[in-house]
Amino acid sequence: MNKYVLQLLFIIAFLNAMAQYDSNYVKTYYNDLCITSFEEIESYELNIYDKENTSSSLTYSSNAPISYGLGLDYKWLTLTYSNAFAQFRKGQVDDNYTTVRSLGVGITSQRCWFRAFYQRLKELNYDEVDEENGDIIYGRRNDINGNVLLTSFNYVFNYKKYSHNATLWQLDQQLKSAGTFTMGLATAIYTTSADSSLIPSSLKSAFTAQADIRNAITQNFVLTGGYLHTFVIKKCGFIHFSFIPGFCLQKTNADLGSGKQTSSGFRPEFYAESRIAIGYNGKKFYGGINSVSYFFTNNSLDAVLEHDYNVLRLFLGMRVPCKLKLPFSRQ
Repeated sequence: MNKYVLQLLFIIAFLNAMAQYDSNYVKTYYNDLCITSFEEIESYELNIYDKENTSSSLTYSSNAPISYGLGLDYKWLTLTYSNAFAQFRKGQVDDNYTTVRSLGVGITSQRCWFRAFYQRLKELNYDEVDEENGDIIYGRRNDINGNVLLTSFNYVFNYKKYSHNATLWQLDQQLKSAGTFTMGLATAIYTTSADSSLIPSSLKSAFTAQADIRNAITQNFVLTGGYLHTFVIKKCGFIHFSFIPGFCLQKTNADLGSGKQTSSGFRPEFYAESRIAIGYNGKKFYGGINSVSYFFTNNSLDAVLEHDYNVLRLFLGMRVPCKLKLPFSRQ
């Protein structure tokens, strides 16, 4: 196992052993296995703007069917996987849909959490506004691939009265309304690639040559800080919201459609994560609706790229008493 992962596990295990919830606010189900099934709609938008010709813009968006997934959460470990199986028809891929696959891994304790999230998209639709007559030009690109890898580490300040595990993974139950400030670190690496320029040939006249991007890889290193709050309704019902923006240092390398390369050094950019959830969290069963958004800007090249990821999830799960042994677990 990677030594940095081991170090992180030791840190979380130590913080976990030193902490104890206020039982009036949080009930923990530490030794129960949480099994969650869910349906979700995952959407993605890539907006491209030309810095020199500010009236020119191009928007790519996904057209994904409902994805189905499974989550397994136990003690300090959380796993989720989803796939848009509905796009497969009789063993063949339906080209009318965007291919979407997602994988999430988390390490959590009472005081902090670490999460890694990977998503892959393929085939996107686009639309571009003709500024002269107001017409919208539509099209589809089957050759575009998008990949994003997000990691985040957050420390919870009000850890005695507030449980992030109760709303993120249902490992706990929030008994009374509470909130907390959080600070942490995040990284985001995302790539956009195509067989040819991201600007379709029919639209190239509206963009300058330096905005004619074919492939781009961007690295973000983020210092985050935000607030989380859960309103409890009659002990089992809950409404949750959180907003965690961040100051980001970003570096981008890109290949232009002409075959030339362009790159930027680290520059400040903007990052934000937001979440809204409504649901029921009982002793044995839980369920609800969860909406998560991630937003990034990339202003370091001659073209401005904006990435907007959104996930709307309907989930239902149950807790099962379990005696599995995991390393670093408290007794």
